[in-house]
Amino acid sequence: YGKIHTVLRQLVLDQYGKEIWEEVRAKAQCQEGVHFMVFKAYDDQILWNLIQAICDVLDVQWNHVCNSFGEYFVEFCLENGYGDMLHTLGEDFYHFVNNLDALHRMLSMTYTDMKTPSFRLDIKSSTFRSEVKKGRLILHYYTTRVGKQLQHLVIGLLRAVGKMLFNVTVMTTLLETTNELISLTSEELIEHNVFEIEILENDAKIDNLRNSTSSAVNVRGLECNLVGVSDFCQILPYHIVFDENLEIKQYGKNVAKILPFGSEQSIRLDDLFQLKHPKMPLTMTHLKSQINATFFLEPKVTNLNHRSHIALRGQMSWLESTDLMVFLASPKILSIDEMREKRLFISDIPLYDVTRDLILINQQRSAEREVSKHLDEATAQLKLLAHELEAEKRKTNALLYEMLPRKVADQLREGKKVEAEKFSEVTILFSDIVSFTDIAAGSHPMEVLQMLNCLYSKFDHLTSIHDVYKVETIGDAYMVVAGIQREGETSIKVANMALAMMQECHTVSSPVTGKPLQIRIGFHTGPVVAGVVGDKMPRYCLFGDSVNTASRMESNSLPGHIHISPQSHQVLSDSCKSCKFKSRGMINIKGKGDMETFFLLGIGDTSIESNMDYIENNVDVELKVKSATTEEENGDVKSNSKNNLRIIQDVRDVTASGHGGEVVKQQESRLCCIV
Repeated sequence: YGKIHTVLRQLVLDQYGKEIWEEVRAKAQCQEGVHFMVFKAYDDQILWNLIQAICDVLDVQWNHVCNSFGEYFVEFCLENGYGDMLHTLGEDFYHFVNNLDALHRMLSMTYTDMKTPSFRLDIKSSTFRSEVKKGRLILHYYTTRVGKQLQHLVIGLLRAVGKMLFNVTVMTTLLETTNELISLTSEELIEHNVFEIEILENDAKIDNLRNSTSSAVNVRGLECNLVGVSDFCQILPYHIVFDENLEIKQYGKNVAKILPFGSEQSIRLDDLFQLKHPKMPLTMTHLKSQINATFFLEPKVTNLNHRSHIALRGQMSWLESTDLMVFLASPKILSIDEMREKRLFISDIPLYDVTRDLILINQQRSAEREVSKHLDEATAQLKLLAHELEAEKRKTNALLYEMLPRKVADQLREGKKVEAEKFSEVTILFSDIVSFTDIAAGSHPMEVLQMLNCLYSKFDHLTSIHDVYKVETIGDAYMVVAGIQREGETSIKVANMALAMMQECHTVSSPVTGKPLQIRIGFHTGPVVAGVVGDKMPRYCLFGDSVNTASRMESNSLPGHIHISPQSHQVLSDSCKSCKFKSRGMINIKGKGDMETFFLLGIGDTSIESNMDYIENNVDVELKVKSATTEEENGDVKSNSKNNLRIIQDVRDVTASGHGGEVVKQQESRLCCIV
């Protein structure tokens, strides 16, 4: 049942934590809302998978896990509503173990599909009393779960029972393990384990155990044959008396109603019944060995009698004076529905028989159990849905945090109004792709889209590494900012981001030329105001002169260069001594006038100087090729073509305007046509 799974889960959670449990659960391929419903019966293989997963994750042996599970199971039962039942099972360790079968029988009324084990203390051996005096017992444990080493679980159980219930130390030694046939007509095996139990403390309890095993009774003043056979069969309507050879000598009146007794002179018990519990052959030797167990006998034969399928449950008692065995039984009926099915009535059960009360109580418990089962299933389903909802929530939050800063996203999700916020110092970066207009004109739109997606996916990954916030992309323009999520050292973060972008862009090729892409980068440090604009598809936007200045740095940059403002240069120089710069001199910036700007060459070992040399050489070669081609076509325009090419460079450096350098590109295209 799922109850066992929940106890094993709690063991791992208590002793090793949730992280280990999740690893165990995943390895065993178990789901929280599916395999841990208390009142649902599961295949044994699920439990074996869980135990094996614990062995693999913790790197321990199977017997160690079973032993720990046995101890923890007793502790769990004592703390979760089963304590009173366990304390009343026996006055000492001996009686507790001797009544374990009764405990399982009681639990089987709630867990109807439970495969119960069987326990038997060897009290008929010649050495039993002498061993009891020494505090030793011989315990036989039977289980249909063959080969699963559950004897180690029993050892843990017995040790915990002795310690927690009776304050004694119990040492259990496994003497032997054998596999036996349940019956001569069945091929089903049962595992038989024999333990020696030694109780090391509390001699007073051992004396009580020794005295409690004495069965001598002194009866005086009673005469024989006070109750006639017919009266006896009337008083005990479900009893059966049989001899050493299992021949039935006497039976109660109601037994005759459920079995086809005829005129035969000799009827054997094993001809009419099969032994369902304990799992063992139906022989006198086995019955005597399990004399303290509760026996279930089920009819073998059927006839037209509607009561022929009623099983009997009761106790075997050996009558030494007559060498006969009497089976004092009651109908094995658990519910009103079962009584109606077998056409049995409450009046068929003697007034003294508690089966009457058990049927009525169990009927009520069955209804409660169904409610609990449905509640258990509903709870499991809710937990599963909650888990799925939490997973979806994490995905949604992750997507939201990619679109907006975390603080802003949390305010929007809570329905709060997002107030505009002023930041005294942030660093804003713009970049664009060199000759993007030509690439877009000479390529299929799908190729352009794939190129941009490949490039900007790499840039997006860099934003997480360098702790900068991506504001937006428009066409080939890429904009990030540092300082709006966390303050401090904004310029060095953007500087590292810019250098990384320069390296990544060379891993993406132009769909027109097949050569690595070239980008221009510019950034500036200064104050901004930021806030959310709009209600539908809200955008987080930056406002202020710093945004315009950063855009001018990018539009006036050169291919393969990182162009920075004097403010960014000052901040980087003060905060990072390993930064390397190159002054560009005084240039005219639209809307700003003349300004001394700088190129960022590298930080420490990270440098783009060699890359810049490569780009500048390529630009020189390109200019020479264009000049040579023009000279061949028209030699007398050689000087004019050189002048026009110089004009292109001047336009790139001086007349740039607008975000993304579109004006520069338009002028380049126009002047190239002139060339």
